[in-house]
Amino acid sequence: MTLEVALVATLGISWCIFVIVRQARRIHAKFGLSKDDVISFADIMQSPAVPAFEAQGHAEEDENAELIPSLAMSAKVRRGTYDV
Repeated sequence: MTLEVALVATLGISWCIFVIVRQARRIHAKFGLSKDDVISFADIMQSPAVPAFEAQGHAEEDENAELIPSLAMSAKVRRGTYDV
């Protein structure tokens, strides 16, 4: 490349990088998450949507035992090793 072509290409690439960084900062400022907004895996596991571990161990004593699937049973079904 000649010096003039290299200079124009460098200016063009530099301008594009500047615009991308400026837009990324603008978007991050608008949609950035704080630590208070982030949900951890522990929050999900402690929610009422996930059955308690104790409830799975005592499923035969529960009158709704067929509604509480065992994790080991579901893993066997997914792998295709379920024995009937």
